[in-house]
Amino acid sequence: MHNLRNMRQFYQNYLIRNAVRTVLSWTHYSTLLRVENAQARDWYLQEAINQSWSARVLERQISPLYYERLLASQNKALVEQLEEQAGV
Repeated sequence: MHNLRNMRQFYQNYLIRNAVRTVLSWTHYSTLLRVENAQARDWYLQEAINQSWSARVLERQISPLYYERLLASQNKALVEQLEEQAGV
């Protein structure tokens, strides 16, 4: 039942077939669907593709609200550097 709910949510968020990227797995997408903010979800999607993040790395980036911290930070380069040092 939970998986069916995820598939329905996936369909609602990615109506356009071309919006689905084949470089990401279902695990990536099910992780992204938990991000309520559409702009943040799109940012994480693009970063996962651009940085070749595994599903596990994507989860680690979403958990500490990396996107939100970048938006709030005056020094985005410092936040990115700290994330790299954290092992991502």
